[in-house]
Amino acid sequence: MVSRMTFVLVLGITWTGFGCVQNQTLPTAPAPKPKSQPEPVVVRAKAKTKRPPQAATFVAGGEMLEHDAEEKGVDPSRQMNLYDEARQAYQQALRIDPKHLPAYTALARVYMKMNHYDKALETYNQAAEKFPREFSLWLEMGMCYCRTKQWDMAVLSFKKALESDPENRQVTQTLGFCLARAGRIQESLDALQQVMPPAQAHYQVGRMLHHVQRDDLCRDELLQAVQLDPEFVPAQALLASLDGPPPSANASNAANGHVQIQIEK
Repeated sequence: MVSRMTFVLVLGITWTGFGCVQNQTLPTAPAPKPKSQPEPVVVRAKAKTKRPPQAATFVAGGEMLEHDAEEKGVDPSRQMNLYDEARQAYQQALRIDPKHLPAYTALARVYMKMNHYDKALETYNQAAEKFPREFSLWLEMGMCYCRTKQWDMAVLSFKKALESDPENRQVTQTLGFCLARAGRIQESLDALQQVMPPAQAHYQVGRMLHHVQRDDLCRDELLQAVQLDPEFVPAQALLASLDGPPPSANASNAANGHVQIQIEK
């Protein structure tokens, strides 16, 4: 009896426990948190900065204006207006960059085209203060002095150019011509004989003296040329034109150096 009661009791306890388990709410795992979405990356375009104007741009614009001015059939007044606009462009370039050499040379050239030689020389000299060893600058300045017949100043400019290129034959020859026109005969001969035979040097000095109406000195140089080379036709022709009637067309061309000859040594 006891055993039976014990069995019933155990069975009841077991059932009751099972029922409790059935009725319990089992703990559940917490739901995973939703992954946070990354904030969108906002890419801001950099604001475009305006590039400051360049001196070279204004020089190029001025050169285009000069090109338009020199087109065939351009009215003279229109041409001068275009040159003046080019002048303003080059001056603006120098305001942007006071050390821009192409702006200086372009400005000086356009002044020459406008027949403002004093302004051109002033511009060349301003540039020379900043670029004292610039060969092309001294060369152009020398040519401008030649245009205004300032021979001694031209000589100084060409000598400055030769400091940068002592072996330049063209500049040495031009220096010799300027020295002759300045009346500096021996210096002229010394320069010219560096690039040509002595007879031709004496002839070229005589020709320069003839251009400045110093025919007395011109004759002496031509006689020297003929003495050194009796077959030197240009010297003979120019000498004949000084002593006699106007030469023929062929002799005139020879006197001006247009006849090509071979000088035999």
